[in-house]
Amino acid sequence: MSEARQLSHARNHDTFPSTDGKKLVYISIVSGREQLFTRNVDGTGAAQVTHYDADHEPDGAQIAFGSNRNGNYQIFLMRPDGSDVRLLAG
Repeated sequence: MSEARQLSHARNHDTFPSTDGKKLVYISIVSGREQLFTRNVDGTGAAQVTHYDADHEPDGAQIAFGSNRNGNYQIFLMRPDGSDVRLLAG
């Protein structure tokens, strides 16, 4: 059995769970920029989801959700208290 070694020195922070509790979204510094990643709550399946030369950060100020309230599946944004619901995409 070999000894565990740290292979990277990434700074991960601002972790938020998905509403179903199966995934996490978090920030990791890549080439000096804050990029968004997701992974399963058990630590597997890490994936970078932003790839731009800019900082990205989930701030918890809004919640994105899908709904078929208008007959078609669409994406909406709202404040965490449920107010200010608006259509984002559909």
